[in-house]
Amino acid sequence: MEITTEDYFGTIIKFDDAGDYIGLMNCVAGDRQDINIAIHAVYRLVNDNRVKAAYIIAKMFHNANIHHPILQFSLAVGGIVFNDLGDVANGNAILSAIMAQLPVDKQEVLYNEVMAKSLFRLTEGALVAGDDAKLMRILEILKAGSPLFQRLFDLSRVEPPYDAALMRQRGRERAKLIEFALPPAGAPRVQRRAIVAVRNLFFPQMPNSRAFDVGPRFAKAMTSYGWNATYHPMHWADLAAEFQAVVDACVQEQADVLIFDDHVIEHPASHEVRGAMIAQLRQKLPGLKIVALHLDPWVIEPALMVYSGTTADAIWTIGPALAVWETPALAGRVLHAPFPIGGEPGLPVAPLPGRMVFTGAIKGYNWHRVFWRAASQEAGLPIDWALSHHVADGLSPLDSYGAYLRNLGETGCSLNMSMRPNLRYSVTGRCFETLLSGALLVQELCPDMDHYFVSGEHYLEFTSFADLRAIGEFLVANPGAAETVRRAGNAFVRARYSDDKLIGYLDKHLFYPGA
Repeated sequence: MEITTEDYFGTIIKFDDAGDYIGLMNCVAGDRQDINIAIHAVYRLVNDNRVKAAYIIAKMFHNANIHHPILQFSLAVGGIVFNDLGDVANGNAILSAIMAQLPVDKQEVLYNEVMAKSLFRLTEGALVAGDDAKLMRILEILKAGSPLFQRLFDLSRVEPPYDAALMRQRGRERAKLIEFALPPAGAPRVQRRAIVAVRNLFFPQMPNSRAFDVGPRFAKAMTSYGWNATYHPMHWADLAAEFQAVVDACVQEQADVLIFDDHVIEHPASHEVRGAMIAQLRQKLPGLKIVALHLDPWVIEPALMVYSGTTADAIWTIGPALAVWETPALAGRVLHAPFPIGGEPGLPVAPLPGRMVFTGAIKGYNWHRVFWRAASQEAGLPIDWALSHHVADGLSPLDSYGAYLRNLGETGCSLNMSMRPNLRYSVTGRCFETLLSGALLVQELCPDMDHYFVSGEHYLEFTSFADLRAIGEFLVANPGAAETVRRAGNAFVRARYSDDKLIGYLDKHLFYPGA
């Protein structure tokens, strides 16, 4: 009788739990089942972090000249964990050759479903240990398993010197700048009443998280615009009670506008109470404009984004390149714009250095950044890495944010990354904040940026490690040209994305849609 996939996997698990790897090897060697059953078992072992069992099986098949990307990946990972650099090299070489022959969609499936979780675990451990040599070995597996990373991190490639004029020309050809509109000329600036209901902590479930500044920034910007705005912090603990409190606040203030942090829509358990909140608001305040704020639309299922936008009056988000916005049901409902900073932007006052400074965080949701750091340090690129965190600093949200903006400005030249764990690219608040602070922005490729700025004219863009090296050399060799870009970016962002302009765009979007 043929053994089933579940039976086979269960047997392997028993050997692994018992630490009986001789028995495991005898079991695998004696089995004559479909090779796909064994490959599936290795896949599950990798995902369950049972590295040793996966490694032993993968090595047995490798020695028998049986190759598959899951097996070769497991061989390379096991080689790192158990310090066999020969297995790392063998696994990488064959994995790279196999992946190069696969279509892009299958490459992405293997990366997302097989490789990412294991490599993240390895990377996290090496980062905590400060083991840059191990990080570089992990990067080699990442490159073998993803042709995308082969292109990004071809450390031997040398680009021609950065040509500012050529990059500016290409940026202008590629730009798709959004046509923002303000209320009609002569329209009175009505003193509208607004409630801003946004999470109170950056990570709401972490008591030691820093205070989240977006809500206070919105409220201050609206107040400066002439509205009467109140920040209503959300704790995301008892959603039913918190949504009811939002209703009560809107009714008490007789609000004209509600902006609420709609990231909770990611969790199906929130839908009923969210719907009840909106139904009450529609009944009690028929004229209220409800705006769903989405700070991270890249992680929300497209169908949920449509649901969010069609149950609210509008969505405010910063990711215009996402395909979901082409959905007919969302036509005229989405405002693509950065979020206000709650104050006056800075000017380019710090001297422009011949170095870049990275001031962001390296977390699970952006873990690829660690490879830029390790590779740039090994290659001696002119980058200082001042890693930040999201732990409470004891300051008020606006004071903490103000200190962050000043720190950005003082760098003179700030490096920013945009890749997500799923290999998609997304614009971040730091793209705007760097320019608003008065610093030069050096930005990883991001399609969203073409809707807001002109690459080469307002900021410097890199798409690979070789590009980043060329920019580093450009900063040293052509400080005058770099300063021109810095000042152009700052002037553009001040004119287009000041707090007053951003709330004006919202005013127009909500109250003068046909004007």
